Amino acid sequence: MTKNKSKDLIFLDPTMRDGLTSVPNSVLKLQTLSLESKALFSIFLMLTWRSDKITESYLAEFTGSDRKKIRKCVIELQQHRLIREAEAI
Repeated sequence: MTKNKSKDLIFLDPTMRDGLTSVPNSVLKLQTLSLESKALFSIFLMLTWRSDKITESYLAEFTGSDRKKIRKCVIELQQHRLIREAEAI
């Protein structure tokens, strides 16, 4: 009797191989939050799992956006109490 070796299973869709980020529906439904800020929040969630240090400069570099636009979205996310600046250690 031969033992079957267990083989790894993979996604066929190449877009799923890099992972998945879940965004709370309550954030997506906020009509007072801009679409750009919702997108940045999604990126922020993705990066949070990979790094503990996320700065506006890093977000600008990662997204290919300018810091002014990132700053505007960060302020908006802070006003909606979705993110805050980390406290100094």
